[in-house]
Amino acid sequence: MDVITLKTPVLDRLTAEEFAQFCLDHRDLRIERNSSGQITIMPPVFTESGFTNNELSRQLGNWNHRTRLGRV
Repeated sequence: MDVITLKTPVLDRLTAEEFAQFCLDHRDLRIERNSSGQITIMPPVFTESGFTNNELSRQLGNWNHRTRLGRV
């Protein structure tokens, strides 16, 4: 998976509201900002990885339903 980490003073100064709008403006991308302010952009999840993620979530939910040890 290709990941881009943006390092630019303009993006470093985004407020929480501006960053949220930046994410909304680019909904087709997966965008994260870490505690040091670095913004990471990842490609969207594609079908195969989406199926894998869904299967993992299903199995975790089934396990939790059986054991009643928490909330998923």
